Amino acid sequence: MLRLLSNRFRNRKSNKSSLPRFGSRRLHGEWLERRDMLSGTPPTVTEVQVSSSEWSGSFLDYLETAGLGTDGYRIPTGSSAQTATLSWTGLDQIKIRFSEDVLIDAADLSLSGVNTTAYSFSDFHYDPQARLATWTLSAPLQKDRLRIDLDANGLNPIRDLQYNALDGEWTNGSSTVSGNGVAGGDFEFLFNVVPGDVNNNGVVMLNDYNAVNQSIGKTTADAGYLVIRDIDGSGTINVADRDLVYARMGHALPSGTPAGAFNDAPTTTHLDLIKITGVTADVVFDMEDWFDDNESGSSGLTYSLVSNSNGGLFDSATVNSSTKSLTLNAADGASGRAALTIRATDSGGLFVDTIVYVDVNYVNLKPGLEMELPNYIGDGMWIISGRVIDGDDDLSTFIVQFTGIVQTRAAADEYGNFEFAVWVDPDTWGDVWAWTVDPHVAISNVVNFDIGIT
Repeated sequence: MLRLLSNRFRNRKSNKSSLPRFGSRRLHGEWLERRDMLSGTPPTVTEVQVSSSEWSGSFLDYLETAGLGTDGYRIPTGSSAQTATLSWTGLDQIKIRFSEDVLIDAADLSLSGVNTTAYSFSDFHYDPQARLATWTLSAPLQKDRLRIDLDANGLNPIRDLQYNALDGEWTNGSSTVSGNGVAGGDFEFLFNVVPGDVNNNGVVMLNDYNAVNQSIGKTTADAGYLVIRDIDGSGTINVADRDLVYARMGHALPSGTPAGAFNDAPTTTHLDLIKITGVTADVVFDMEDWFDDNESGSSGLTYSLVSNSNGGLFDSATVNSSTKSLTLNAADGASGRAALTIRATDSGGLFVDTIVYVDVNYVNLKPGLEMELPNYIGDGMWIISGRVIDGDDDLSTFIVQFTGIVQTRAAADEYGNFEFAVWVDPDTWGDVWAWTVDPHVAISNVVNFDIGIT
């Protein structure tokens, strides 16, 4: 009944004489209970992309037009091209697309290498409409052999909305879609990066320099433009690209295998919000309950506090490596919210980060949800849009849940706005319910409306 369309939809004219049915906006306060039951097929990984936050719009548009990726560069699969070196500088994003909407967070991915044992991330975003998860690295990738590992076997693996675990098995150099038909199995994917290596032989040499030099002046609008020679992804091959190659002369792909090849990274649960009310004495939490590791177990991990977004809330916030505990002592009279990043590291140097949100004597503002009347554009196509309102949280973290005749989710942008297109069978109509939940686990109003053709 429901078919999701690309975010880059175009208006389509309808040849139908029937009129759309709009429901009146009705706000309800009830919570629609989620039922946990396994059904259907497990989700799979359908593509892996790399990108740079510095790539120009013209460069990204060229990739899409050339069939090389819709949100970045899609790493080729099904052949040895998967491990051909990527020649761009500034690669700081890993994008993974799934066969269906999934429940996922930043801690579900680990990235290991030869030159760098484990990579850290500064941001994460998931778009349920595009089924695309994006991890932004703390620093761009340099020359390295790399291994992606997506969690499908850990404490809280990636799951779809029916709670089937990710079907992740992958054979490098031959697989095109992950999985063996059975839920579970980590997704482990190899790729290589050597910025400036435009001929993909694993080392930056004079012939790479000459190739870029010969292409100077070519833009995405010109015949003969080659994306692999546009080293900085600006959309124009110029002297800056040639100089980037020159500065890396002699750089080579390291030998060996990524650190994660024979050692799984630790895994973590998705932690609930911690609330401290009227307490200034020590509050202690056992971190072994939050993490696990295939080789070492939770007791064999080393724990550390990586960051604290609001240190003024606490007289002390410490991790005891001996007792594997987190101890918080709230400051007298303090009120607010802190995001604590806790890291668990195994003996092989691989780690996982998880964020613990702590509210100290904090009065949360409840989120609100406003929906526009659905916009019918013809041929069973509807545009659904709305806005999340919340006075004390990052709006870009909100995901709006829809159920009823339209069963999907939508991610809000930094202003709280969301919009997507759906196809609804023109021969039917019915109710839609929408709601969202803030990071403090406060539920918004439930918006109920009708959609369909009469």
